[in-house]
Amino acid sequence: MRRPPALRDQTRLGGWLAAVARRHAARAVARRTRAAPAPDSPPAPSPEAVFLAAERNTALWRAIDRLPARHRQLLVLLAYRPDLSPLEVAAALGIAPGSLSVLRRRCLATLRRRLTSEGFSYP
Repeated sequence: MRRPPALRDQTRLGGWLAAVARRHAARAVARRTRAAPAPDSPPAPSPEAVFLAAERNTALWRAIDRLPARHRQLLVLLAYRPDLSPLEVAAALGIAPGSLSVLRRRCLATLRRRLTSEGFSYP
């Protein structure tokens, strides 16, 4: 900082200090934003990764299509309506709320078995 000029009117000291502080703060923010490194963008997936993801998605949807209707409905509700409470999911399926966890466990076990039989593994 440099030495302030002599003030002719002592009543303007507050306004002068506020203006100086505002300019210094603006410069500090400008320096910080210029010095901030640009965020790294994630690398583009390789063609092999794109192909494998497409194969996995195709196999998943094929396995879901072969599930019983109630299991498919459950998966759709869980995937596309995550805001629903367990009571609302059970009501939408027309089952007792206590049966929901059993149905979900059976559904996911069946789906996992079918995908495993096709050569896909779950981490």
